[in-house]
Amino acid sequence: MTPSPGETPRRGRAALHRRAASDAAKQGHPTTPVRFIVLFILILAILPSALANDSTSPPTRTDTSDEAITISAGAEVLNVIDGDTLRVRAHMWPGQKWEGNIRLFGIDTPELRGSKCQAEKVQGILSRDTLVSLVPPRVTLINVKPGKFAGRFVAEVMDGPRDLAHVIMEEGGRQA
Repeated sequence: MTPSPGETPRRGRAALHRRAASDAAKQGHPTTPVRFIVLFILILAILPSALANDSTSPPTRTDTSDEAITISAGAEVLNVIDGDTLRVRAHMWPGQKWEGNIRLFGIDTPELRGSKCQAEKVQGILSRDTLVSLVPPRVTLINVKPGKFAGRFVAEVMDGPRDLAHVIMEEGGRQA
């Protein structure tokens, strides 16, 4: 099949592109791979400052312990599970959210599940209701670390300057 006038055959087009790249290289113009590398370096140089200027505040690292993820992050409280555990959606860094259970660091309240003692269940319900009345819709998680049980994490849960664990202790909770 012959090309129509003004149309270059397919094999000919590839040859023209190679020849154009070769001519550009001879004249000192960067070729495509060089342009890509320069663009990549520029993006790497600009990206950290662009992320720093993001309106959502990224987490700050507060500890360099090998065994723990110790960051501070804002979180939306989804629900209260029991007197010392919240279900949250944490805003870990711009565009990234994590949803899971957070146990308040430093306190221990009676469990709602697993206890056969009716008095402990009643105390568990009271402690859960106390936390429900105290917790705001948004909190700050500080020093988030993996917990020992049930796949939850442990953190200091802050309502502005107030540590919710300390407030619960004042309400009659017990120290962990």
